Amino acid sequence: QKAYWKQGVSGTCLAFDSYTSRIGIPGSSASITDEFSLEAWVAVGAYPFNWDPIVQQSEYGESGFYFGVGPSGKITLSLMTGFWNTLVTDYELPLRKWVHVVANFADGVASIYVDGQEVASKTFKGSFQAAKEDFIIGFNSHEQIPGDPVRPDCHECHTPVLFGFDGLIDEVKILDKALTPDEIYDSFLLLSPDQSVIKRPDLQ
Repeated sequence: QKAYWKQGVSGTCLAFDSYTSRIGIPGSSASITDEFSLEAWVAVGAYPFNWDPIVQQSEYGESGFYFGVGPSGKITLSLMTGFWNTLVTDYELPLRKWVHVVANFADGVASIYVDGQEVASKTFKGSFQAAKEDFIIGFNSHEQIPGDPVRPDCHECHTPVLFGFDGLIDEVKILDKALTPDEIYDSFLLLSPDQSVIKRPDLQ
């Protein structure tokens, strides 16, 4: 498939069209065990039909993790620890602006950071159960019914579909250890993109 390269927060980044764009990394090439940190710079072009991932390695609802964005811009970290746990922020990602996001999990505590600051956390019981599926950036591996339908009571009117992220994703990091709050803040400051870049992502 064709890759759409755009100006990122550092050099170039990839643009995702929400319909076909994705990056796949074989699950056999990397493994996450009992703790991890997921990091990226994102610029949302349009909110998704339902939940879509920034990065995920999951059999959704059965194993692995899912770090994504919802239809109003809220951020989620979902993962399996004996049952499917979900943390969702009250914070909503803005449209057409670069934001640094991090999902952290260690010692049963899930947390989400935005621009170096914690915006949500929750304690999950049980041990993390990793998935064997591929790591996928910017696209779902399970079909969903789009949220907020015009006819909410007509279930036969809504067909589950595959969709993904609409916007720009840059500087993705998947770590097999959890970062400390100071490390997350330092990572946010590391690139220090100018406000002219932050407020004007390379989106059509």
